[in-house]
Amino acid sequence: MIDNTLHHGAYYVFDEGVAIPHARPECGVKRNCFSLVVLNKPIQFADSEKADIVIMFGAQDSNAHIEEGIRAIVALLDNNETMAKLRAASSREEVVALL
Repeated sequence: MIDNTLHHGAYYVFDEGVAIPHARPECGVKRNCFSLVVLNKPIQFADSEKADIVIMFGAQDSNAHIEEGIRAIVALLDNNETMAKLRAASSREEVVALL
């Protein structure tokens, strides 16, 4: 992912302060996985883009994350109320309950 960012920029940071960094499956993914991190302070990616929510996928093949994962993320990003609650959450349990 570092190489991708250096070569292509922070193409995975969206205007909503959400980053979805990812890489090709052959770059070392050992199992399908998902991670969501809500940060107290936004981190700066390349080109001064900042994100306070980082969603990471690890997929063993190109289709592993597309069906359920992308639909779930789009639904999450489309819900302004849920996004505000995610940003206001003060514990892991609160974040998990929102998902």
